[in-house]
Amino acid sequence: MKNNLGVTIVELVVVIVILLIIATFAINSGIDTLDEADVTEVFVEMTSVKSALGSVAIKKEFDPNIQIAQGEYYDAAFSPLAGVTYGDNVLGNQEKWFVIYGIDNQEEYERSSVRSFLGLDTLNHTYIVNYDTSEVELLKPVTIKDLEVRTYEQVREIAEK
Repeated sequence: MKNNLGVTIVELVVVIVILLIIATFAINSGIDTLDEADVTEVFVEMTSVKSALGSVAIKKEFDPNIQIAQGEYYDAAFSPLAGVTYGDNVLGNQEKWFVIYGIDNQEEYERSSVRSFLGLDTLNHTYIVNYDTSEVELLKPVTIKDLEVRTYEQVREIAEK
């Protein structure tokens, strides 16, 4: 009887250790999957905005009289946020950058008609865009896979890894 009790406790400890190892792998896999979903969501959304800018650029090419107007092509003129570092491409040509609101700016998002005009369904993030260069950047950086990203190139680089 004494031997059986000892074997049972050892077996129980081994089973618990094995279950902990399996749980650790499952949790790590789940975290990786959530990170990949975040990357995919931001990358696909930024790509959609970039495509919409491209279509406007094509329209401008065929009709140079098209004016980039607030309410149709953008929600507001770009103004840098305090504490956010923008590149020289943005700050050097600040007057050519415009804001398109996403759900993260709920009040402005609900009033905006720009998304429907550009053929975009839903935007979770607020973007700054340049119609001359078809550049798209996040107004505020987001953290993906423990990295703070703001530009399309940064998000694309993470998505391609």
